[in-house]
Amino acid sequence: MGSELKKLASAILLCVVGLGSATSEAASAQENPPSICAQAKILLESRRFDLADAYAEQCYQLADASREVVIFGHYVRTIALIGLNKPKESLEQLEILMQPAYSESPIYDRRSVGLKYLGATQASIYADAARLSLILNDADKGWHYTEKALKLAAMDPATHIDVAGNVYMLRSRIRASRQDNRGAAIDLARAYIRGSQDPFVLENIKTFPAADQERLDALKARMLSAYSKYLNIFMRTGIVDFSTSDLNKLKAEGDPLFLAIVADEVTYLGPDT
Repeated sequence: MGSELKKLASAILLCVVGLGSATSEAASAQENPPSICAQAKILLESRRFDLADAYAEQCYQLADASREVVIFGHYVRTIALIGLNKPKESLEQLEILMQPAYSESPIYDRRSVGLKYLGATQASIYADAARLSLILNDADKGWHYTEKALKLAAMDPATHIDVAGNVYMLRSRIRASRQDNRGAAIDLARAYIRGSQDPFVLENIKTFPAADQERLDALKARMLSAYSKYLNIFMRTGIVDFSTSDLNKLKAEGDPLFLAIVADEVTYLGPDT
């Protein structure tokens, strides 16, 4: 369980730190988190999880905390608790963010800046909840969260190809545990096409026939090409001299590539069920 948590914490931290560098310096002061919240994130990035946990709790308990500040605090605390090897408590934080009061907010847009920037979306929150549920040996809850994550990811595939890949990997593991070998193999293939680097995917894909591996490699290369167009969208949003029309152009370049790959994937693997 410890290794799974370390892997999850590292993956989330990469998102928080890596995408954070792309935020615009032009963000207004109103978008910056309160001092205690900013300190919590700094402590988190320094892997001082115990202090990050304490500061994040204080963050969302601020008397004048806005909805976005509350979400920010709970999410930072989620990651800190993962780092502290507390999956149950971490999952509880994510489940708070699933409540209607906190499920709709611009803070979940990975392309936003300043306080709006979180490095997570509702889809990725459900994906993290699914992984934590599996760590806690609750496959039924994990399945429920994978289904919800995939539905949310499908609403904005441009910024969720990586999230969908992670979720298909998790669903494949659940199917395998239930002796649904065919379903597990199909989900494994979908995860691989979306660039999953999880050892479960990379090791098991080697058991596929050579012809299937070649076909999956070709689909994966095309998918990552489309994703590179999409990555430019949320990495460049917030840059002053990058207009909305420029972003729409990048999306227009990525959309037909993505849709063509999905169509070929359905022809090869069948519809996603």
